[in-house]
Amino acid sequence: NIRTNMFYKLDFEFAAPNDAQFRDALLGWKDLPFLGKLIVGNQKRPLILDQLNSSNVNVFIERPLIADAFQEEARRIGIQSFNVSENQLATWQYGFFNNKNVQNDGSYTGDPFQGLGAARFTWLPFFDECSGGRNYLHLGMAGSIARYNGTRDARDPEQNVARFRARPELRTVNRWVNTGRIMNADWGYQELAEVILNLGPLAIVGEYELDQITRIGGSQDVFFHGGYVYVAYFLTGDHQKYNHKEGKLARPEILENFFLVERLCGGHGGGWGA
Repeated sequence: NIRTNMFYKLDFEFAAPNDAQFRDALLGWKDLPFLGKLIVGNQKRPLILDQLNSSNVNVFIERPLIADAFQEEARRIGIQSFNVSENQLATWQYGFFNNKNVQNDGSYTGDPFQGLGAARFTWLPFFDECSGGRNYLHLGMAGSIARYNGTRDARDPEQNVARFRARPELRTVNRWVNTGRIMNADWGYQELAEVILNLGPLAIVGEYELDQITRIGGSQDVFFHGGYVYVAYFLTGDHQKYNHKEGKLARPEILENFFLVERLCGGHGGGWGA
């Protein structure tokens, strides 16, 4: 019996029919005191705005390279709390996750546990209610701390998840960049900043991330960073809507559908869509 304040989601990926993977596989509770929403299972970690946005919302077909490199396969098994302020101008979420991706492992008994704690906070310093939310400024920050198991024998590298790699945006099989398994990795630290400035049909979105891995055994610490900025403009006057409850982008509400018809009095009528 699923209570009225409970929800669940089970989503599978069949891109490789002989190697299906689960994506969202979770059970949650909402409207909880102090916690707001609590989610248990395989879910997105609260890191990187472009990863948290639905693919139906993002402007580009592919996500930016930092999303793939720093948060490969965004989902992990864990527990996460998600809450929003009463005026819906601020959100905060935090959780604890297994840093190892087990979406197609079948079983991970015996793997050394490599935990990750992450948190994200967003704020709307400006939101124009009078225009129906056509103008707003979103600021966000997020971070994580991870415990790696980079001291395993190099002959068994799969047990070490300390690695950064990214495909090109065409999603080829081969990676453009790949650090390989970072041996002797001990702790990992991530800091992110995000911004959305929306002025009517104009949207400016950007993120920047710093990533550091400390190493033991005399190995030198490693440091990576990256970011992106994009500008989008609706020629038809529509605008990118905002999801207050989750601090991210929402689907635009199209002002007019695309259509073309013959008028009864002659000629043609139509709409441009978005």
